[in-house]
Amino acid sequence: MLSANDAMVPVLALAASSLVLLLLRVLPNYGKAQDDVMSALQERGIHSADDARRPESLGIANDLAYRALVRGGVLRVTDDGRVYLSRDGLTVARTRQQRRARSFWLAAITIPVLSFFLAQSCT
Repeated sequence: MLSANDAMVPVLALAASSLVLLLLRVLPNYGKAQDDVMSALQERGIHSADDARRPESLGIANDLAYRALVRGGVLRVTDDGRVYLSRDGLTVARTRQQRRARSFWLAAITIPVLSFFLAQSCT
């Protein structure tokens, strides 16, 4: 006879799989937003405080992706609010992005597979 805990396993497996699918939908958009911000500066060659421009003049919104790039040191903000792309920060950001992508895909594959086998073993 199945206990209450055994009956919850398939529900938890479904919830874990649904979470992975949601993240597959949301995270690429966040990464694209960061790429758009970096591209706007890189295409114009804005890599120093002398070349820095106001984000509004480049069509960059002060959104989550922009603030994350500033916090991560990819974008530097001058005293008067202009921004430029840090070459060192860009290298670090690319490495970090690749590491996150590998970890994400590993989790995206592992969680549903483990959930499936766990659900199968309880039925």
